[in-house]
Amino acid sequence: MDRGEIRPPVSGEGERRLLRRKLAIVVLIVSISLLVVSLPQHRVLWAAFVPEIGLAAHAQPMAEVGGPVSYSVTLGNWGFGEAANVVVTHTLPAGFSYQAGSTGVKLDGEGISSADPDVDGQRLTWGPFALPAATGIFDNHYGIHTFVQDLCVESYVDFQLDRALELADMGGHVTQLLYPVTPSSTGPHPCWVYFVNGAYDRNLVPIVRLQGVWGGDYWVKPEPDSPGDYTSIAQAYKRVVQGLPRRDGRVLYVQVWNEPDLSLEWSGEPDAREYGNFFVDVAAAIHSMGDPRIQVLNGGLTPGNVSFTRQLIAVPGFAQSFDLWASHCYPLNHPPAYNIHNGTARYPQYTIDCYLLELRELATRGGRTGVKVMVTETGYGLYDSTFRFEGYPPINEDNRAYYIKRAFRDFWASWPEVVGVTPFELVDPYSTWERWDWLYPGTDLHHRQFTVVKALSKPEATEVIPALLTVNFQAQAAGSPGAYYSDVLASADDITISPLDGVAAVIVVDELHRRHFPLAARRARPGAHPESVGGSEDLAGQVEVSLPEPAPRLERVVLLNLATQVREAPTILDIIEVGSNPQGIALDSSAQRAYVTLADGVLVVIDTTDHRVICTARTGREPQAVAVNPSTGVAYVANSGEGSVSVVDGANCRLLGTIQGFVRPRGLAVDEAANRIYVTDAEAANLVVVEGEKHEVVATVPLGSYPDSVAYDPSTSQVYVADAGEGTLSVIDATSLEVISTVSLGPGPLLGMAIDGKAGLGYVVQLATPLRRGIAVVDLQEARVDSVLVGDEERPLNSTYAVAVDGDRGCLYIADGAELLVVDPWREELSTSLALKTVTYNFGLAADSTRRRVYLLDSASGRLFVIGY
Repeated sequence: MDRGEIRPPVSGEGERRLLRRKLAIVVLIVSISLLVVSLPQHRVLWAAFVPEIGLAAHAQPMAEVGGPVSYSVTLGNWGFGEAANVVVTHTLPAGFSYQAGSTGVKLDGEGISSADPDVDGQRLTWGPFALPAATGIFDNHYGIHTFVQDLCVESYVDFQLDRALELADMGGHVTQLLYPVTPSSTGPHPCWVYFVNGAYDRNLVPIVRLQGVWGGDYWVKPEPDSPGDYTSIAQAYKRVVQGLPRRDGRVLYVQVWNEPDLSLEWSGEPDAREYGNFFVDVAAAIHSMGDPRIQVLNGGLTPGNVSFTRQLIAVPGFAQSFDLWASHCYPLNHPPAYNIHNGTARYPQYTIDCYLLELRELATRGGRTGVKVMVTETGYGLYDSTFRFEGYPPINEDNRAYYIKRAFRDFWASWPEVVGVTPFELVDPYSTWERWDWLYPGTDLHHRQFTVVKALSKPEATEVIPALLTVNFQAQAAGSPGAYYSDVLASADDITISPLDGVAAVIVVDELHRRHFPLAARRARPGAHPESVGGSEDLAGQVEVSLPEPAPRLERVVLLNLATQVREAPTILDIIEVGSNPQGIALDSSAQRAYVTLADGVLVVIDTTDHRVICTARTGREPQAVAVNPSTGVAYVANSGEGSVSVVDGANCRLLGTIQGFVRPRGLAVDEAANRIYVTDAEAANLVVVEGEKHEVVATVPLGSYPDSVAYDPSTSQVYVADAGEGTLSVIDATSLEVISTVSLGPGPLLGMAIDGKAGLGYVVQLATPLRRGIAVVDLQEARVDSVLVGDEERPLNSTYAVAVDGDRGCLYIADGAELLVVDPWREELSTSLALKTVTYNFGLAADSTRRRVYLLDSASGRLFVIGY
């Protein structure tokens, strides 16, 4: 063993057997005291509550005659008892001398002393110090977010906890919402007690998310006693926590609220100061219980909300009030290798390690470093295609299982700041969030991600994190060349620490020859991902320029409530089988034809009179949007996978040619009168203009990052482009091809878009949170966002990508995954809806105002729905 490496102070098989006996005795005592029925269920072994000290010493390996030499002595306490009166003695080699004022003593990385040692010849003595006990935690970072809050009966709690144990194994984590907590709460609901006991009985680690009252449209924010004073409600939270079970050797994590930066979670008006003051008071009340088994977590924020994090840190006491940091990191359809640690994330807020953005703020503005993280929400929703414009495929059963498997096994496991991860969610019995389910509702059938994560090997013991005491100092080297060694020893009350003789070697030479060599790659610790090195705060600092400070939001947030006078619901007129995985649709009303792109490189032409497929044509790889010029009958297909646009004669499905020179074309629009085609090249950040006679590129307009959806309005001669990655809408004069204005819609990403030129309004789907979408209503004349339409708990718009508009009838259509919503954009209310479970992407919805038809693609079933209204 390397004498310079700190290890638990156990050597020899006999000592190992003795330690195992001690551990077994402790486990037996704990098991009996907790009335555990079956001892073999407990695989977590706790060491005896005594200090176990390891000692190590290092030195600068080479020095010049009479030059400075750096030394360090480190003591690691691997036991669960504190070491008192720790004294460190370092005997320097003959001819060496201590340099006054060079001492720095750190405890777990924090400076605690700079006092010089007692010097007696070559003997240097520091102390006494107190070396705290080691930290014992479950090293099982696996977990799941259970979903029993509105079906909190014992049998269902048992079902979800049994499945959680099956998935995450012993030591895994479970996050669960418990509500309501009100000022009149005298303690927890019996079912909450049952849940926590059930988690402990299965050797699972409970994370309880305590929340207030659901008010129908919003979670009702807690009321203060006076501005900034939440004493009364804080005491109610304390009473609830006091009544929850606790067991020795186990942790109870308490998360206070959820996503308070979201309108839906804070009475429609998020306020960082309000939540910050509320959290400080609640955390103080819980901490006043003096129970170290209880650990307080903040309410996890929506991913990447750095501005809200900064505002929270500015609240006095906030940065010091949490024990672990709770974070919600949704990668959407980014694979896990797309992350901040690896430096591969263009959009760091949508990664599996987005918490690094928050840790950076805590370190730089709140003075909190070394913060441990609990990712209480994350995961992949089926069919998510948010970052298709970057080239990442939609989420399906197979890639979701592979991504989450790698996230747990190869990434979260190798990042030491991560304590646990509980993806959202095991199963929602009401099917509202079923695209995130790990089990099929109402069954014990597993989604593929459950099966592959269940099969992964899980840690079987607790991780012991030693308390480290490090003494750093400098000495002056001897006056003659040679090899020099030190003797190091340490002492503490009631414990023997093995001394080190002849360590910390220093080679003294007449002159050091300094050369510049390439930096060697740093070796990752065993089991770590090879690219996962460096401190979390350092890594987070590297993404500073990737997240500009968002501008203040001035638009209104409007909840889509059902209208008082409900319209008659639209009806399904026909269902057309179009082929596997349809992506985009375009209509030619005059020719009564529809054009549909399929992901495998096929354009399908449909007769919209008798609802039949006329013919098909081969296009390029991964076609997305399609557009048609009614005057010429020519259709254009953006082949995102090969950087081309196919030109197809729609009358006979004949490929006329292919326009090359794109990187990743996505959106298409046609100016019929001028016979121009507008193509968004997402990867190149350009709008490309093609003339329709010879199909040659005539102009390129630079835009924001990842231009995606595009529309042309003949009434204003303007082109509108949603810059998906930047969160802006570019308005371009079609004659001069100059950008007239750029409207900021938020941080993005942006998804589908529809333009109502007669009303002067644009509708753009934006990502409000990973679980919710919003529809930005843009005043095109004023170049500003007028409002943002959002859903409620019944209709969270969690799968919305596409919108379409019929300006003649004042109808905005939203495909939300479970329904086709019909919205009155003037009254900003929901007129009616049609229950229709589909997967409809950005370009998969179109309205025909002349025939009062809506055409809706379902990528999951390969069908086109023809809907009349």
